[in-house]
Amino acid sequence: MRIKAKIWISIAISLLIILVFSLFPFYGYQEVKNTDAEMRVAAMIQEGVFELDMVAYDYLLHGSERAHQQWETRYESLGQTIASAHFDYLQEADLMEKIRQDYEDLDTSFYQLAKAKQAQKSSEEVERLTVQYLLKSQIIFSDAARLHETVSTNHGGLQEMLLWRGLGFVIVLLFVVMGNNLFISRLVSDPIDKLHKATKDLRRGKFETRIKIETGDEFEDLGDAFNKTTEALGRVNEEHKQLDKAKTEFLSITSHELRSPMTPMVAQSQMLLKEYYGKLNKKQKEALKIVLRNTKRLDNIIQDLLEISRIEAARLKFRFAKTDLTKHIKRLVEEMDGFMPAKNIKIVTKIGKLPKIEADPDRTMQVLRNLINNAKKFSPKNTKILVEAKRKDSQVVFSVKDEGIGISKEDQKKIFAPFFQAEKTMYREYGGTGLGLSICKGIVEAQNGKLWFESELGKGSTFHFTIPLKPAKVIKPIRVLFSQKDVEKKEAHKMEKFFE
Repeated sequence: MRIKAKIWISIAISLLIILVFSLFPFYGYQEVKNTDAEMRVAAMIQEGVFELDMVAYDYLLHGSERAHQQWETRYESLGQTIASAHFDYLQEADLMEKIRQDYEDLDTSFYQLAKAKQAQKSSEEVERLTVQYLLKSQIIFSDAARLHETVSTNHGGLQEMLLWRGLGFVIVLLFVVMGNNLFISRLVSDPIDKLHKATKDLRRGKFETRIKIETGDEFEDLGDAFNKTTEALGRVNEEHKQLDKAKTEFLSITSHELRSPMTPMVAQSQMLLKEYYGKLNKKQKEALKIVLRNTKRLDNIIQDLLEISRIEAARLKFRFAKTDLTKHIKRLVEEMDGFMPAKNIKIVTKIGKLPKIEADPDRTMQVLRNLINNAKKFSPKNTKILVEAKRKDSQVVFSVKDEGIGISKEDQKKIFAPFFQAEKTMYREYGGTGLGLSICKGIVEAQNGKLWFESELGKGSTFHFTIPLKPAKVIKPIRVLFSQKDVEKKEAHKMEKFFE
C-alpha cells in the first residue's frame, strides 16, 4: 500500500471516530436546550395563571364585559402555552397532564362564577364559587412551580453531564489527533531515521551498511535501492583499494627499478665531464652538464616517488630517539642560510623552551627544511623568514613565516595536491616536482600530527606543523597521490545525487 493511501485511511478513521464521539455532546446539548425550553414554559404558565387571576379579580369587582373578554383572551393564551409544552420524562409528563386537566376545569369554574355574578345570586354563592375558582387557579400555579423546580433540577444535572461529555470529547479528540499524528510521523520518520543513520555510516566508509524497512510502500523501495547502491559502492570501494594497493606496489617497484641505473648514469656522466675518457670541447661539456643536471632532477623525482610509496604503504621509516630538537633547528637554519645567498634573505628563529622528546629528528627537519626552502624560493630579496618552535599542550608546534608573494584563494585549495605548482608565480624557474608539501603532509600525519597554513596573496604565508610529544608506534597509511577526503567527497556526492 502506498504512503498516500495509508495517510488517507488514517485520516478517514480519525474523522469517523471524531464524528461518533461528537454525537454524545451533541445530544447532551439538545437535552439541555429542551429542558431550558421546558423551564421557560413552566415560568410562562405561572405568569399566565397570575395574570388570569388579576383579570378575574377585576371582573369580580366591576363585572364588566371588557374584563370578561380579557379573561377569555388570556385563558386562550395560557392554553397555547400549555399546548406548546413537550415533556418526555415520566414525572414531568404526569405533572403536565394534571396541569392540562386543571386548566380545563378552570374554565368551568370561571364560567360558573360569571353566571352567578350575572344572575346576581347571593353573596354566599358567589363567594363559594370564587373560592372554588381561586383554589383551582392556585393548584395550577403550584403545579407549575413544582414543574419548574423539577425541570430546573434536571437542567442542572444535564448541564453537568454536558460538561463531562464535552470534556470527554475534547480528550478523545486530542487522543485521535495525537494518535493520527504519531502514526503518520512514525510512518514517515522511522524509515527516514534509518536512512539518515545508514547514510552517515556510508559517509564514514562503512560500505557493509544495510537497512531493513518493511513498510510495503515507497520507503521499502527506497531502502532496497539504498542497499543495492551500498552494495555497488562496496564493490567499487574494494576495487579501489585493490587498485590503490597495486598502484602503490607498482610505484615502489618502478621507483626502485628506475633508480638502479641512475647511479651509474650519474657516475659515468661525472667521469665524462671530468675528462677521464679524453678531452671535451666546450659544447660537449655544456651538453654533459645538461644531461647530468636532468639526471639528478630525475633521481630526485624517483626519490620523492619512493617516499610517497612508503607513506601510502605505511612503510615510512622513523628512527625515534630521546632528543633535543632545539639544536637540530639551529643547525638546519645555519645550513639554509647558504641557500640562495644572492637573495639576501635573513632567517630569524624564535624557539621556546622545548622538552626532550622521543622523536625522529631527521624526519622532523626534513619537513622543516622543505618549508624553509619554499619560503626562500617564494620570497623577494632582502626580506626575512621567521622560524618558530614552541610547546603547546601535548605537542611541539613549528611555524615558518615569510614575507613572500602569498598564495591565491584558488591555489590554496590545491596546495597539498601532488605535482601542484602555482603557474602564475615568477619563481617557476626554481623548478621542483611539486611533491614536497605532499610528502611533508604524509610524514606529519603518519605521526598523528597536523600540517596547515595561512596565506594572503601579496602578504606572505605561514606554514604550521605539529609533532606529538609521544610518538605513534604504529605508522598510519596516508594516501598522498589520491586523497582519502577526495574519495569520501566523491562517495558522498554519489549518495546526495541518489537521494535527490
